[in-house]
Amino acid sequence: MSYDILLEKVENNGYTARVWGWPEIAIQAATREEAMERVRAALQKQLQDVEIVKLDLETAEHPLARFAGMWADDPTFDDFLAEIDKYRREVDAETAQLELEGVE
Repeated sequence: MSYDILLEKVENNGYTARVWGWPEIAIQAATREEAMERVRAALQKQLQDVEIVKLDLETAEHPLARFAGMWADDPTFDDFLAEIDKYRREVDAETAQLELEGVE
């Protein structure tokens, strides 16, 4: 496997090396080569006695999930959306007119 390493030159202190996505592995060393070797050793030690497993969890269904897609095959749904759009435009026009007239 390959890992992304954030290698940073620290003024007057050598180098800092961090494994991207593994915040617990941060190494400081005098040289770039030493930093890379020490971060390699730290990562190998971290992975020595571990395994990566997937865990599937049962999650509660969102209370509105049962309504998702309920109008997918309804031939009148587009008409319904058009009526909503028409109503919104009417309300927006009335609100704009009231603002022009200075009515709050």
